[in-house]
Amino acid sequence: MYELDNTSVAETYYYIRELMFVPNFGFNPYTDMEFSDPTKIYIERQRRIVRLKRQSSDGLFSTDADIYFRTEVVNPLAARQIELVQVKSREPRGTYTQIKLYNGTSDYYWDGVAWSIAGTSDWNSEGDVNANLATFPFLPARTLAVVVNLKTDDAYVTPEISEVLVLFRLRIDYLEDLIFRSMIPHMKQEIRPVANYPLPPLTTGVAQLTLSDYELDTPFEVTDVEAVYDFTADSELLYDIFDSYNATTTVITLTSTLPAGHVPFVLFRYVPRFVYTTQQDYIEIAKVPSIVLQRMEIPFAGDYSLLSRETIVDKGTGRAVIVKEPWRATLEFRIHVYADRAVDEVRLMSALMKYFELNQSIHFIGVDEHYRMMVIRELRDLNTPSHNDEHVFWTRFQIIDVKMPLVSEEGYGIRKISLIFSEPLRSDEDEWASGHTDIVLHSPWEPGEVPAWNETVTIEP
Repeated sequence: MYELDNTSVAETYYYIRELMFVPNFGFNPYTDMEFSDPTKIYIERQRRIVRLKRQSSDGLFSTDADIYFRTEVVNPLAARQIELVQVKSREPRGTYTQIKLYNGTSDYYWDGVAWSIAGTSDWNSEGDVNANLATFPFLPARTLAVVVNLKTDDAYVTPEISEVLVLFRLRIDYLEDLIFRSMIPHMKQEIRPVANYPLPPLTTGVAQLTLSDYELDTPFEVTDVEAVYDFTADSELLYDIFDSYNATTTVITLTSTLPAGHVPFVLFRYVPRFVYTTQQDYIEIAKVPSIVLQRMEIPFAGDYSLLSRETIVDKGTGRAVIVKEPWRATLEFRIHVYADRAVDEVRLMSALMKYFELNQSIHFIGVDEHYRMMVIRELRDLNTPSHNDEHVFWTRFQIIDVKMPLVSEEGYGIRKISLIFSEPLRSDEDEWASGHTDIVLHSPWEPGEVPAWNETVTIEP
């Protein structure tokens, strides 16, 4: 049977990815944003925006042409297509924003005919980018960042960026991707318990040992050797004679020759067997040491937010995609540790708890998001007289607030009307408003009746 290591082809979903800030939390700690010149552009953390920076010399904003920031680089392995890009911005008169895309290798812009590698001054409108995303060189790397240019012709005002959104079309099953392609492979890669075994007495003196020549009582998958001792001459294991280990040939090279009749004592690290199962009788002695995900439960599930939807809009056409009621769930796993020797059981459990201590989040590779992970149950020993040939510990852990958008639909963007008042006007909030302001009307529009984006209307009361 063929296995897909890091990709899924289960279902097609739309997924809106925020590249700059995490909703309700502000600046994304996993973000690695880049700025063209930190003296001219910066993150105003209190307001959660990116804007131009006032110059220390005169307190004005720079009018340079190519001031920009690059969002974090994302690599959602379940993505098959970039559908839309939207930069949510406030652009006073005399200011504007432009973008180009980064695919992990180079910045690209649409030159009117094709996607070309961009120079410093090559920029596009969002409309031009979205109109040509189908041919953007996104596959096979599936890597993307958005480069945003902030420009002002008036040194007294600055554009402000609050969000950078990307709509990806995915082929994914969220639980399958999280468990089998994200969590279990990461645990397999990171959890490396230590074990030790005395080998049989040597028949001749040697300066090298071939580990595969010895049949160990427990079927360890050895990944590295940390130390070797002459147990016969050094029973307290004080003097390490290990020099190097070749994992391909399993040859251990020593710093000195071990005499005939002496017992080599080898300290090594190994990969435990990792299994996801719901069967209580899975474990056999031939398969230990093992870490077994015995059960998954969902103690909490609900809508992701009170807004119950996420929206992204193509400013060029007014097309909008609404991801309806993203499902938020806390996943709880019961995990068992099995070994045929008590010392291996304890060491494997220690390696597991060290993993949870060092990894308090899990990387969901399908959408390139991080979710919190925590142990919620103390360690428990399940050893009984009936477990003569195996030793068992168990614990529980949770992955918290996993977001799974399952339903989406297309619609039309909101209409933005700029109102210029000739005299003070009372607003719905019973506050006084005057001068220039922006009001957004959330009105549905029928096909063929979508107004021009950013249509300006002047009202004289």
